[in-house]
Amino acid sequence: IALNSGTGGVFIAAITFDTQHNLWLTDAGNNRVLRYAAADVAKGGFATTISANLEIGQLDFISRQPNLPSTAAGVQTVNQLTTPAAIAFDNAVPPRLYIADSDGGVIQDRVLVFLPPFTTGMSATRVMGAQPATVTGVPRTDPQIFSIAMFSPSAIFFLPGTQGMGVVDSGYSRILIFDPYDKWDPDTTISPSAKAVFGHSTGIAGISSTDTKSLIANDGNPLAAAGTLSHPQAAVLVNNELYVADTANNRVTVLPWQSGNFGPASRVLGQDRFNTNSINLIEG
Repeated sequence: IALNSGTGGVFIAAITFDTQHNLWLTDAGNNRVLRYAAADVAKGGFATTISANLEIGQLDFISRQPNLPSTAAGVQTVNQLTTPAAIAFDNAVPPRLYIADSDGGVIQDRVLVFLPPFTTGMSATRVMGAQPATVTGVPRTDPQIFSIAMFSPSAIFFLPGTQGMGVVDSGYSRILIFDPYDKWDPDTTISPSAKAVFGHSTGIAGISSTDTKSLIANDGNPLAAAGTLSHPQAAVLVNNELYVADTANNRVTVLPWQSGNFGPASRVLGQDRFNTNSINLIEG
């Protein structure tokens, strides 16, 4: 029943409910995700009277495994978590579980996919964000690398019908759009590549680790814009519009879904126009 909020740092907690009304939450300080039974949650009372009935990210409820190394081997370890930051269920029947997991760097950042039935200590079936250094011996280009790589994924959402899913890639100030799970390469050693990106004018084809736009907040500009983001942290899709907590721009933007990607924001909350981003509307 114990949770760890950390010492000397801040963890962002995420919660969700599954179709059976069980409560799932991230316990980042203990490197795990916990599930609480719907019947226990409905009883109310103090947290000490309710115990989790399932745990993902650790092998059991009474031990804590050593931290994963920030290496390729760490990324491919699929029965442990580093710092879970987001959880979501897709629209499959029964739903699949997606957990965003990050160590705050580029090596360990990933999204893990777990297939039901869910059990304590289980392994993920797929890893998003992991990739080989070469393909058939040829070094990968920047667009190939950064259409897969993530930096602090902070939210996961699903598009209507079979249009796919999105990951809020906070560290790279963008939103990645992927095909639905059923359309991924059947080779489980290969992470899916994003088919579209929102937040940078260069798009996937122009992604580069050395330029000043494709991976930089607000495309490297000091001011915000309707088509850029700065370290977004959360998102929810409602009626074909994505509401994004654009954290470092001190605003929430509303992005319309338009044929395979999101269009520039149509509305903004927290600012009075699209090209401002100061706290409390302070200008200058």
